[in-house]
Amino acid sequence: GNPTQELTSCEDINFAKIAIRFSSNLNKDMVFTGVRLMQAQIGKAMMSGGDVQLDFGVGTLLCREKKIDFQFTPEWNKSRPAPSTSSSAAPAVSEASCSDPGSPVNMRTAGSTP
Repeated sequence: GNPTQELTSCEDINFAKIAIRFSSNLNKDMVFTGVRLMQAQIGKAMMSGGDVQLDFGVGTLLCREKKIDFQFTPEWNKSRPAPSTSSSAAPAVSEASCSDPGSPVNMRTAGSTP
């Protein structure tokens, strides 16, 4: 099938919506700051070369020695249509370095050094 047909629409992060839905005492600025702090800490851990594992429900984001990979769960793969190729392996995810400023998965924050 057409890979574009498998994509879903997405929306920008709405911090006010998150604050209202998941808290009774946080405002959008607090949620924004919290998300930025988490992103900075994750980026710091990845840049240090430490092992990082983040479970996203459909898979796990892994970083070891500044190399990033995403591994889909077997359950998520079972719910997807079979790939059009003869391979039954999990969908390929390209590996990237979190120290590469051009990488789309770069977690570097403003003011940090390579």
